[in-house]
Amino acid sequence: MFRNQREKAVNNFNNDPEIKVLLISLKCGSLGLNLTAANQCFLMDPWWNPSIEDQAIDRIYRIGQTRPVSVFRIFIENTIEDRVFELQKKKRDLIFQAFEEQQSNESSNIDEAQLKKDLQVLLGEN
Repeated sequence: MFRNQREKAVNNFNNDPEIKVLLISLKCGSLGLNLTAANQCFLMDPWWNPSIEDQAIDRIYRIGQTRPVSVFRIFIENTIEDRVFELQKKKRDLIFQAFEEQQSNESSNIDEAQLKKDLQVLLGEN
């Protein structure tokens, strides 16, 4: 039932120019959608895994998109959302370093102490 409702909502959004806004959770928006009728994405609830957000944004940047796309990340400083955003930056850096090291044939170990520090930052216990 929910799948049919989701498909109907997405089809209406993509095909009815009168519909200007489609609210989607990150969980729903990061999987299997084509939202090229959209040209703005507002992320209101940051996810600890930045690739989930990237996938949701990519729903707009699909084949067939003809307009410029704007992405806005909205969060309040000194809140859990702010700490999640900082954790995302660290994760992106770690991924970048892992690929950089892989290309130079060096191995990378994830430090347990660093993982604990990241968790403390996320929980505001720094």
